[in-house]
Amino acid sequence: SSDQIVEPDVNAYLTKLGYQPKYEVLIDNAEGQATTHLEKMQSFKSMGVNLIIGGGYSSFAAAALSYINQNNQLLLSPASTSPTLCQPDNLFRLAPNDYVQSPIIAEMLTSWGIKACLVIVRGETSPDGIYNIFEKEFPALGGKILGKIRYAPEVTEFSGYMETANNIISKAIEEYGAKNVAVLFLGYYEGVTLITQAASYPA
Repeated sequence: SSDQIVEPDVNAYLTKLGYQPKYEVLIDNAEGQATTHLEKMQSFKSMGVNLIIGGGYSSFAAAALSYINQNNQLLLSPASTSPTLCQPDNLFRLAPNDYVQSPIIAEMLTSWGIKACLVIVRGETSPDGIYNIFEKEFPALGGKILGKIRYAPEVTEFSGYMETANNIISKAIEEYGAKNVAVLFLGYYEGVTLITQAASYPA
């Protein structure tokens, strides 16, 4: 654990360099909720903690951004990638942002002969950011976006969304042909459930 391995080593190194402050790790869990993540930032601030490694999900970082900026905290995110968070602030991100994904996806679909595309998007900062760029990039290459179906992150039952998607895709197939129509999914692990449920909808 960090108190047995990391802290003694780092503190020994700081002492060797002549620094007085001691390094201490505090670990907490946002339990998968952006609002809880913000509450943790506020709790850390009340303890005098201003350097936080967190905000792994872009939605978590976004929810805490205003607070950490106003309270001079630094949030170091190992995984946030949303293009919507590319701005000067107190969020430092170690992963490249998603600006590059949308042009590449648009090029990929075009190279496969896709003329029309329906997009299914998780309603969250990172997927929304990718879509916002894709909706410009794909039409610029001559593609048509058939629509955007946006679902809330807590959704586990996609049958209503699949019914809507099936109707849209069925009409598009009549116009463009099956080989020229695609569905683009922008989301996370729930894609497994979504694809499994999609098997019941022929188009």
